[in-house]
Amino acid sequence: MGSSLITKKRIAKSLKQLMKQKEFEHISITEIMKYAQMRRQSFYTYFIDNDDLLEWIFETELKEQVSDNLAYISSEQLIEQLCFFFSDNHYFYKKLFALDRQNRFRQYFDSYCETVIDKYLTDHANFEIDDTKREIFKRYHATAISGIFHQILREKTTDRTALKVLAKTVTTCLAGSLFAIKK
Repeated sequence: MGSSLITKKRIAKSLKQLMKQKEFEHISITEIMKYAQMRRQSFYTYFIDNDDLLEWIFETELKEQVSDNLAYISSEQLIEQLCFFFSDNHYFYKKLFALDRQNRFRQYFDSYCETVIDKYLTDHANFEIDDTKREIFKRYHATAISGIFHQILREKTTDRTALKVLAKTVTTCLAGSLFAIKK
């Protein structure tokens, strides 16, 4: 991990910790950097403003959770890990999605959910699916998964057993839908 990535993650961790205590709009760059025990000016080496930092956290963490794992774990494991990730980080993501005035985080997250569904299709569709059906399948289930994760954030679901049941329910629904397409 390069030193600039380590520094960015340190700054990001500071913002996430501060967001446990107060709303994003009330957190200054000075506070973030003081919490990180770094010079304020260092912030501008990596980020334009607080919004840029927030976007970087969102994109980086989703990439680490989804894209970086696509080749290594099954779609079922990916869904379960996302459940745990959003549960473990509910305080931050609940606030992030509440701030999302233009729905850009929601849209970005929906595209990651489509990536998860694409992975599921790659793992399990042992037959040809035409492009129209594939797109409908991806959009429908990505929207459903996105909605489930937003519910996890609202309800602060942290019970690991319940989250495993939720992940299993999602993958069972995907299997049923895939079976229906095959007919």
